Amino acid sequence: MLVFLSDIHWTDGTSGETIHSGAFRGFVQDLSRMVKDAKAKDLEVVLLGDIFDLIRSEKWRESKVRPWDKKSPEQEKITMRILQGILNNPENGKSLKYLLDLFAIRADGKKLPVRFTYLMGNHDWLINRYESCCKLVQNALKLTSSKPFPWEGYWKDYKVFARHGDLYDRLNYDGRTRDASSLGDVIVIELINRFPLEVEKRLGSSPQIKSLVSKLREVDNVRPYWEVPSWIMGVLQQAKQPALAQKVQDCWNAMARDFLKLPFVRQRDRWGPDIIDAFQAILPIRGFEAIERQARIVRKFLGFFVRDDYPQKAYEEPHMKDDRAQYVVYGHTHQHEIIPLDLVGPNRQQKIYFNTGTWRKVTFGRNSTLTGGSSLAGMSSRSSAFIGQARTAIMSLKFGMGRWGLVDKLLGWL
Repeated sequence: MLVFLSDIHWTDGTSGETIHSGAFRGFVQDLSRMVKDAKAKDLEVVLLGDIFDLIRSEKWRESKVRPWDKKSPEQEKITMRILQGILNNPENGKSLKYLLDLFAIRADGKKLPVRFTYLMGNHDWLINRYESCCKLVQNALKLTSSKPFPWEGYWKDYKVFARHGDLYDRLNYDGRTRDASSLGDVIVIELINRFPLEVEKRLGSSPQIKSLVSKLREVDNVRPYWEVPSWIMGVLQQAKQPALAQKVQDCWNAMARDFLKLPFVRQRDRWGPDIIDAFQAILPIRGFEAIERQARIVRKFLGFFVRDDYPQKAYEEPHMKDDRAQYVVYGHTHQHEIIPLDLVGPNRQQKIYFNTGTWRKVTFGRNSTLTGGSSLAGMSSRSSAFIGQARTAIMSLKFGMGRWGLVDKLLGWL
């Protein structure tokens, strides 16, 4: 049996929550039943990227070194500290123990052959830069290979091709090399992670501020990132404190200006309309009346540069075109999907695109694919509507039966 899961985003606990270990206990229980029901002869669990989150850590803020800097001993030291912090996080330790319990699965009274395969994503790519990090992951997950971890995989017996999916996201891959940072890294470290801390630093630590900062920490869950200004406006609107709201807006706008001045960002500002121009337009918060106008910019301008066309990309994969694969599996988008594709390849076979989603809580904005790019029913343009969800999803295939299955457990609408 072949099983995929992605986007766990284990963190070191310094920035954003990590996945509760109970999700892994449930995962192992569900998978054990699936193995027995399918009478599987073996089990391969593919970790499809962004399992260890090396970007969402405040340790980067403690140093002048960043992921987008050149390879260096100092960068390796920080990367190792973050990775060790992830593995030493007590909640992650429980989760990892549950995951490794899969090695003890028995079927028909016999111990089932089990192995893990690790593919890289855009929040764990730094692991591949340093052999010391590769070895640490190898030992933690009892992997047979450690340097470097692949970016894609093909399973001939199952007719499956898989990759994380960041390759098709211009915010998280700039088309040059996989051993390089992306604009998405800068957004997370210099804006998303920093924002709640900066608010508390500038406005103090009164109970009122602490309550607001606690809500603002949820900014890490907002998708897509260009919805963040609207989400912030929604939080401030609910607070019903105009004077405080203005100070928070000023804080965000100052950070946005700093972000746009960073050399890494400025180097990507080309002649003519581009993704940096789009961020220059949508990052500043200009008041509640600007919400709908900013939403139109997102749909018409930024959407031109960052398109949600993963099913089309799956359709165009060479492994699909020449009939080597019948299934394509991505992660990255944080939205699980099962989409039948048009007949592909010389034999005109029905092909299927899967997305494994995420186990993290995700807060979708009005312009996400969840809402079809329009306002939610009953919500005015001033309400800045968002909806949150948390799910666990695993995708499995059993060799020789020509069947696929997806287990999707709704943990709760939050």
